[in-house]
Parts: sequence; C-alpha cells; structure tokens
Amino acid sequence: MRYMKTHALRRLFVTVASLAVALVPIHILAAPGDLYEADTSSGTIFKFAPEGTKSASASGLNGPLALAFDTAGNLFEGDFNSGSIIIFAPTGIKLRVPLPRG
Repeated sequence: MRYMKTHALRRLFVTVASLAVALVPIHILAAPGDLYEADTSSGTIFKFAPEGTKSASASGLNGPLALAFDTAGNLFEGDFNSGSIIIFAPTGIKLRVPLPRG
C-alpha cells in the first residue's frame, strides 16, 4: 500500500512538472476568470482576478514550479527546491507532501 501511494505521488509530481515545462511561464486558470502564476524567483504564487488585480495567493515557497487544480478546488504546487508537493485547500489549509528522494 505504501509503495502504491509513493508511486502515485511520484507520478503526480512528474505530471505536474511536465505541465510546468510545457507552460513556462506558468499560468493556470482556476475559478472562472481567475489566473494563477507561479513565480519561482520570488517563491510566490500570484492570483490575477478578472478585473486585473494581482494578489499573492501564497508566499515563502521554495521554488514553486508547477500548478494544478483538482475538481474540488485544491491547488497543487510542485515545489522544486524542496522536492515536495504542497496542497492548498479552498479553506486555506496547507499540506506539504514530501516526495521520496532517489
């Protein structure tokens, strides 16, 4: 069971990272009209609202490289330098999932 979870997380990370490479700079649409950008140099995820306002959605990250949303509205962020996937729930809860090295 542990192997399956590890394998699934690794596959998710590879998928998210592959999207990042294909979409550099990374802009992801979330809620209708909202646009998200991962800024690796500042360690920040920015949100752009439909009217054009820009706000920091998350900061203090260690190399945000890839972004993805699931159908429940959770934001998945592939943190390059820490080797983790960070999940941001719509409720504001943040969960870091470290990936096995090697």
